[in-house]
Amino acid sequence: MKYTIKAFIKDKNETVSSVANKLQLSRPTFDTYIMIYEEGLPLPKAKYQRIFDSLFSDYYISSNAFKERLDMCETILTSGMQYDSIEFLSRRADRASTLIERIRQNINYENLDEDLYEFINLLITNYSDAVFYNLVQYFLMLYGKKDMDQVTELQMAYFAEFFLAFENFNKSNIQY
Repeated sequence: MKYTIKAFIKDKNETVSSVANKLQLSRPTFDTYIMIYEEGLPLPKAKYQRIFDSLFSDYYISSNAFKERLDMCETILTSGMQYDSIEFLSRRADRASTLIERIRQNINYENLDEDLYEFINLLITNYSDAVFYNLVQYFLMLYGKKDMDQVTELQMAYFAEFFLAFENFNKSNIQY
């Protein structure tokens, strides 16, 4: 079976008409854009090329992530924001959807740890504070998500303190 955007939209529990409305396109124009896009040709308007790339390039995107992208595209179109924002907002929606999905899966887990969610909330709420920001950077570096060449001298000082604290914790040598 050939992948079609209309089947994709239906699979994501949306209607073609509702997507066209959210993208501020008439149904005939939307149908034409779909046909052009499915043939691999560039769309007549660059903003809609970006929107279509954002919405329809990943067939395996979850329904929730698709709806979040669609809502962001609608917001961009109705608010007059720059269309360059679409890729950024799509990545942000993907991150949020992934995190929300992982939280949903964990909440269904029998031994739910309320402290974990309190800690996550604490990190998000206080991320602009230097200690929390650098703690996050420390773990990103520790788990290979950030390269050592991206670490500043100030962060190295924080990392040394974090390392010492965690090392003492492992050895049960923590002193207050």
